[in-house]
Amino acid sequence: MPIVMNRDTGNKVEKKKRKKKIKSCLFCRKRKLRCGQEKPMCSTCQTRGFATCEYLVADSPDSSKAGTSPGSNKSPSSVQSSNTKYNGIQDSIISDNSPASIQTNSLEEGDLKQVKKDSSVVRNRVKLSTYRNNAKANGEAIEEQNPLSTLSYVQIKKDARCLKCGPTSVKTFIYKANWNNMQGYYEKLWSKVQEARRKWKKIHDFTMLKELKLVERPLEYDTVYLLEAVCHDLPPYDVIIECIDRFFQMSDIYPYNNVLDKNKIMSDFYREFSPGIQTSKDEIRRVQSLSLNRVFNVYKIGVIVMILCLTHYYESVPMSIDIFITYLSGLSTSKVFFVERVQFFLFRFFYVPMYRSCGGDYSHCVNLSSALCTSALCIGLNDDIDVTFKGRENEVGRLDTLKALWLWVMYADFVVASHLGKDLMVPLNSFDDIDFLDLYESEGNSKTLLGCLIRFLRLTRPMMHEVMSRRGKPDLIEYTSQLINFIETEFPPLEYYTDAQMIDKVPLDTLSFISLCIFLIVTFSGLRCLALGEQSLNLKNQTIKTCLTAFSLGTNIANRAYQLDKEKFPEVVYTDCNNFPPHLAYCIGSCGTSLGRSLSLFFTLCYQKMTLFSSGFIFCQQDMESEIDLTTLQGPDDKSLSFIASFDAFSRIFQTWAKPVDENFKSVLYRSNTLIIMTTLERLCSMILVKVKECRTKTENDWITHNQNNILDVLMNENDEPNPRIPEPTNENLIESFTQYGKLEDFANSLSDEFWENYFSHWEEYLNGNTIDELFEDISHVP
Repeated sequence: MPIVMNRDTGNKVEKKKRKKKIKSCLFCRKRKLRCGQEKPMCSTCQTRGFATCEYLVADSPDSSKAGTSPGSNKSPSSVQSSNTKYNGIQDSIISDNSPASIQTNSLEEGDLKQVKKDSSVVRNRVKLSTYRNNAKANGEAIEEQNPLSTLSYVQIKKDARCLKCGPTSVKTFIYKANWNNMQGYYEKLWSKVQEARRKWKKIHDFTMLKELKLVERPLEYDTVYLLEAVCHDLPPYDVIIECIDRFFQMSDIYPYNNVLDKNKIMSDFYREFSPGIQTSKDEIRRVQSLSLNRVFNVYKIGVIVMILCLTHYYESVPMSIDIFITYLSGLSTSKVFFVERVQFFLFRFFYVPMYRSCGGDYSHCVNLSSALCTSALCIGLNDDIDVTFKGRENEVGRLDTLKALWLWVMYADFVVASHLGKDLMVPLNSFDDIDFLDLYESEGNSKTLLGCLIRFLRLTRPMMHEVMSRRGKPDLIEYTSQLINFIETEFPPLEYYTDAQMIDKVPLDTLSFISLCIFLIVTFSGLRCLALGEQSLNLKNQTIKTCLTAFSLGTNIANRAYQLDKEKFPEVVYTDCNNFPPHLAYCIGSCGTSLGRSLSLFFTLCYQKMTLFSSGFIFCQQDMESEIDLTTLQGPDDKSLSFIASFDAFSRIFQTWAKPVDENFKSVLYRSNTLIIMTTLERLCSMILVKVKECRTKTENDWITHNQNNILDVLMNENDEPNPRIPEPTNENLIESFTQYGKLEDFANSLSDEFWENYFSHWEEYLNGNTIDELFEDISHVP
């Protein structure tokens, strides 16, 4: 309180602050306008055409006398009254969505401040509702909530590791799909698969925790410097030069080599890698030391080391180099924003799915993608490169390599976002802005690899943005149509990929693009079934054809890659090493996720088809089997594809892996953790579907055997007469007859009960017997 002088006594006393009544209306007080204080509406509000004009009236003086606490001039009843008034204001805001509709009683100035403070959250919550009401009143369209925005799955493992997967993730599809009483049995079967995979990991000394375990492993050399240990584990000086040359020459499996200026890379190599003295002509030159420039741009060394990992070490990376790579990945100071840092992260991003494992959904690449995108944005690659880096080519390399680098950064961002169902790290306006597209107009219209990449990003990035948006309904049907059209216009005819005799005509450098397109089509098909509940004939036919195309592409390209590796890398193919040959590594890294996603969706469709009986007989009726046309992804709209033909095609395609002509091919395939996952998943799905087929066939045959001579008795009740308008029921028109007699549901339920009784009676035998162990015996005992 202010201190004043008493005129009579001359002593200083505290002057009581006079309570000031609030006379202005709420609007004038908030805007600090002079209020005329007219009732019921002041002149200011009347001039602005407001419907109401609200006033706050002070409480009576008697309300603050009794029952006050120290430091407070309010009674408990006054506080309670204030809270009641606040709650009334809350309710009014929520119900009427307008501050002008607030109905208040008497409040003191302090009460008003508290109400304003506490009601700010409530006001923020109703802003969107107010906008919708106003838009609706004006006849404007309002975007509803995206039905895919709530589709997610949080994986929490026993060791408390957590990972959230969005709508496009395969984990979300598996755990949110309807398995018709099969979920628990499937999990028990998968535990058997995990046991086989653990045996394989032990034999091959494979672990996904390799990076984490580096912290407890000592260096193998008597040195205290990391660069000295790295220098000791590097290949000979001349071998490094050969590896760099191979990296630039083999654009088919290293299509991202266009992000480097070879002249600059060789200049960096000669400057940073110092060779030892060669005393004789036949002596092997080793790298004697590694030098750093004055700004400690250690990423110049890191880029060359990653080239060696891709072209020389493969999976067998020395521990010191693993530590060095982990060290470079963890640097956080702003002094590390070099172009070489972006190149380093990009190469590591492509290395992981080739030789480590991307986890089947690129979950092991999330941190790499985040660091890659952040570094690229921080150095300005999303700006006009021709302007920003003009005249600095000696430091950063040719400008066309920087443009290529930025495009591959956005590709990596899209790959991780689409596989995990997460938002894009690179904002949409960083690439899709019209002004920015003009910068890449010449490249985007060319028939080169970069031209295809630009057109791919233009098409797919907006799709992912709409899928992950909170508002609006993404047009998945239109997206699928655009992707199919992109495949037909950008790549060779589809039969080149699905025909084993024509696979040699396929360019390998664009393999990842067409595989990702197939992955997206299968993903959108799954979302249309799972989230949107679509069950159209076109969707089912298109899904079956796309899945079979993915299977054919994966198996055919693996066979071709194996033949190329036998020709170019026989020392890797025909030795007892655990390394995966380069061509196979690239092809499986490009196709592996689309193959796994297609397996999950195809298995789900087949399983539901064989466990639902409303469509009648499957295996006992005449099914005009015909070959599935895999020359196009467009499905027929007028008829359903033969289920038996589809299932037989699925089994036939994977026989090339189960029983290869070249036995060495099988042993080479089993060096890959990604292929082990694919193989175990395929065998598990095939085993389940075969058993389902056996039980379904037995159920259908038993029903026909017991009822084929008295189908009319089954259709009609005891006192019913045959309907002369309905043709005599046979096995061929059985479903139509049951439908016309109104007995389809009874028929389906009777078959279903018998089927599940037979089906589940066999599961305990499978789970407790040696059937599954024998299924994976060759995998878990690979030498």
